[in-house]
Amino acid sequence: MDAKPVSLSRSGYFEISLDSLRARKLHELAALTGTDPEILARDLLYEAIDRLEPDFGDPTALLDAIPGAYEHALAGLADIRAGRVVPLTEL
Repeated sequence: MDAKPVSLSRSGYFEISLDSLRARKLHELAALTGTDPEILARDLLYEAIDRLEPDFGDPTALLDAIPGAYEHALAGLADIRAGRVVPLTEL
C-alpha cells in the first residue's frame, strides 16, 4: 500500500494521497473529460460524501460500510507491530 493518511487542517483543506492504481484511473478519467485531476478528485469526493447518509449514532455501522476498512485497519496494526511506521514526532 503506497497511500498516505488523509490530513485535515482547520480550514477544511484535505491533502489526499492515492495509491498508484487509483491515481492512474483518476488521471485517465481527467484526460478523457478534459478536467484537471485535482478538480475531478474534489468533485468525486463531494459526490461520494453527498450520497452518504450515515447514522452517526452507530459509528461501527458507518465504518463497516467502508469497503476494506477492517482489512486496512488490520494491515495498519501489522505495520505498527513490524516497525514499519514513522512516529509523528519525526515528521
